Amino acid sequence: MKELITPTRASQLLENNKNNRKINLNVVRSLSKWEYNGQSVIISSTGELLDGQHRLAACVHSGKAIESEVVYNVSATAFATMDTGRLRSAGDCLSIAGVKYSALIATVM
Repeated sequence: MKELITPTRASQLLENNKNNRKINLNVVRSLSKWEYNGQSVIISSTGELLDGQHRLAACVHSGKAIESEVVYNVSATAFATMDTGRLRSAGDCLSIAGVKYSALIATVM
């Protein structure tokens, strides 16, 4: 369900952030201008934060509430399947933006 997450609520959710990667401040800064995109924050059936730590940290860092889907009661074992896809490369992003020769341009950049 879509929720408005305040910095206070984000801090509360981050208190149960046990097994995620270390928070990367560069990612937090880049997400501080959050735009709702349907990506969810995922909470386990035991209340542990499984996905969304950087978005929540950006909410706290910026001091601004964000809208996000929040999914509750997900099995903690599902964590092993999260964020395992391939990241978008610079060439992918340029291609999506319609840039010709995107892979070549990304390589040169």
